Amino acid sequence: MKKLILSLAIAMSSYCSYAQWVPGTGTIYPATITDKVGIGITSPGVTLTTRSGISALPVTSGITQPGGALRVEGGDNAVVDFGTYSTNTWIQATDKTSLDVNYNLI
Repeated sequence: MKKLILSLAIAMSSYCSYAQWVPGTGTIYPATITDKVGIGITSPGVTLTTRSGISALPVTSGITQPGGALRVEGGDNAVVDFGTYSTNTWIQATDKTSLDVNYNLI
């Protein structure tokens, strides 16, 4: 999973301007392929920036991760959630149908 995240980060780091989403025919796409994308933020600082506006520790039960800023899903139920809590950041490898399950980051 670390390789997937690292590969995604490296691939996305080559893009360098701000995104302006343009409506297409039933889909949306960036104005140019080099645009930066912000989700929940108007001025993204890197290729993909998400801002949840919530500062919370990762939950360890149930199926809802309210403090998560980004989720990467695998082919099964495996997910990697990212979030922030105060001045700390966290990563949780878990099962999207049961957040009390922990998976290893390899």
